[in-house]
Amino acid sequence: MNAVIIIPVYKSNPSDLEEKSITSITSVLTKRRILFVAPFGLDISAYKKFQLPFEFFHPSFFSSISGYNRLLMSIEFFKRFSDYSHMLICQTDTWVFRDELDNWMQLSYDYIGSPIQGKDGTWMPYGGNGGFSLRNIEASLRVLKKWRIMDSPKNVWKEHQKFHNWSGLLLRSPIILARMAGYRNNSLNFVKEFGNNEDVFWSVWAAQIYKGFRVAPFSEEIAFGFDRFPQELFEKNHQQLPFGCHAWEKNYDNFWKNFIH
Repeated sequence: MNAVIIIPVYKSNPSDLEEKSITSITSVLTKRRILFVAPFGLDISAYKKFQLPFEFFHPSFFSSISGYNRLLMSIEFFKRFSDYSHMLICQTDTWVFRDELDNWMQLSYDYIGSPIQGKDGTWMPYGGNGGFSLRNIEASLRVLKKWRIMDSPKNVWKEHQKFHNWSGLLLRSPIILARMAGYRNNSLNFVKEFGNNEDVFWSVWAAQIYKGFRVAPFSEEIAFGFDRFPQELFEKNHQQLPFGCHAWEKNYDNFWKNFIH
């Protein structure tokens, strides 16, 4: 197994905190292949001090959050790094504490992220934030290339019944039958039109599209990374720091100042 560490950037001038994060990544993962992912045409002068290579993609992938989500759900993105078995994504608000990458790759999960807490205050039982995340490249490509019907014929029929009487159903029968067969009701179309964050897709939907896709459970993720509510996760992880963390500056004063200097 081999890994590539990817740092997405889109600004010509990183902030001081972003430079600190990049330094933590490069200084801890010194023996790894690390590179920046950026839009074509970006002025990279400010990044030359890190002496890392760049991979460039279309600027539309970096112009908005939805564009970035499209990038991380695109075959083009994962194929670019298909010489590697895994990718570790470290956004510029990531901090890495030690190099545990080999250990995490050996666990054979296809997606590992920092735990996510739902709106009701409970932690998701599996899946995590994509800002600091480990992904199996081959397994990700299997998901993105897979064609399968998303809604069963029974569900398609029930959905149309909600809005149409029998005469309406009869008139729409060609469309209904087409959807039952997969027209605009398949995984490729689902990925194309997915309207949520990419980490939600990989945490929740990828395993429904490709049944062999393995997402790490919360019990493993707490040792991989922290994102929101780091104090709570620290206690759940037996007062041990994880492999790394995401969005550390948002919780700096009330937690991370004790560990990040």
